[in-house]
Amino acid sequence: MKPVQLGIIGCGNISDAYFNGAARSSLVKVKACADVRTEAAQAKADQHGVQALSVQALLADPEIEIVINLTIPDAHAPVATQVLDAGKHVYLEKPLSAKLSDAQKLVAHASAKGLRVGCAPDTFFGAGHQATRRAIDTGRIGKPVAGCVAVMGHGAESWHPNPEFFYKPGGGPMLDMGPYYLTALVNMLGPMTRLTGCATRAASMCADNVLTLRNTARNASSSESSSPTLISTPKFSAMASAISSASIESRPSPPSWVRNNGASGDSVAESMSSRFKVATMICASWRSRSLATGALLISIRC
Repeated sequence: MKPVQLGIIGCGNISDAYFNGAARSSLVKVKACADVRTEAAQAKADQHGVQALSVQALLADPEIEIVINLTIPDAHAPVATQVLDAGKHVYLEKPLSAKLSDAQKLVAHASAKGLRVGCAPDTFFGAGHQATRRAIDTGRIGKPVAGCVAVMGHGAESWHPNPEFFYKPGGGPMLDMGPYYLTALVNMLGPMTRLTGCATRAASMCADNVLTLRNTARNASSSESSSPTLISTPKFSAMASAISSASIESRPSPPSWVRNNGASGDSVAESMSSRFKVATMICASWRSRSLATGALLISIRC
């Protein structure tokens, strides 16, 4: 079978994961890449053996069926709309858009054109998430009624070579890291039907509440994050509720884990992270047994 030809727009830090993933597949093949920084596109093209094109030339290539949109969050919806207008399917990094209204328009636009829109994350296909889902589906922990997510870190500047966009529209802890764990809850509990939330800023943050960032050249710059800590309470179609916390005002923490508590036992799926402490817990009933009382424990290293 002939592999589906892909184009990549946006040749930043995450693009290597897509180039390398496609190279390991017989189903897809990256034909070309593009970036507003032509030197970035050329560097990735040379590294991965593909063509470097302008965005316009990539969208005009009739052989490219799917475009992977790896631009900064605030450009996700505009670039994805261009892709759809060119008659191609589009897959985006999260978030789908910096604004809900733009995301809704994007999905409607794709539907009207008979095209498909896909969006990260796909981490719920991982072993830990799937083992947890099986524990729920088979009734091993009873009926889920509540969940909890905590995404806690100290910002991307400690690990990302070019972190400024994390603190601009479409960035922040909830829209950047939150999708991984809210997606896990949606996969386990069904679509969200209601959401309330609030945002706070710690008084102990850097001087004047400004985060100091460093770009790849290690030149200091500053950028304000309007919502460094967010608390939300989503409700799901399975009648379960959750509490979700996301912050870039806490210190780096131990490995992350996903925990499900139920009347018949608990399951824990661990995943390594040097930057964030993430906990996803789903409680099946108020009679849930704790680990101290000998509840069932499934531990999986992802």
